[in-house]
Amino acid sequence: MSKLKSGLQNKIKPAATITILFASIILLSSCNRELKQRGVHFQEHRDYASLKRVVELIPIPTDTSTLKKILGNPIDMTIDYRYIIDSIGPNGCPVGAVFLVDANGYVTNKWLDEICE
Repeated sequence: MSKLKSGLQNKIKPAATITILFASIILLSSCNRELKQRGVHFQEHRDYASLKRVVELIPIPTDTSTLKKILGNPIDMTIDYRYIIDSIGPNGCPVGAVFLVDANGYVTNKWLDEICE
């Protein structure tokens, strides 16, 4: 009985692993498609909703070349990339997304808010 149970577990595990792998690929591809669509929309309209969704969807870490492909050319502050929209926050500062960039060119943090300095 023990051999039968062990044999079934070995057959079930690979099947479950393959199912999880395919589900992950489908989920990632749908997120990737939405990320690209939102990025294109942001580049055309510079709107808050698209930028917010891109900030939510971009994984950490992401290399800066990928970020530029999605959102276009940023305001490059060396240590961070900024994407500003045509809105002013309650403190009178521009609203936008900030992506912190490490020495290797990878985004290590991100946020969308009023940018006051």
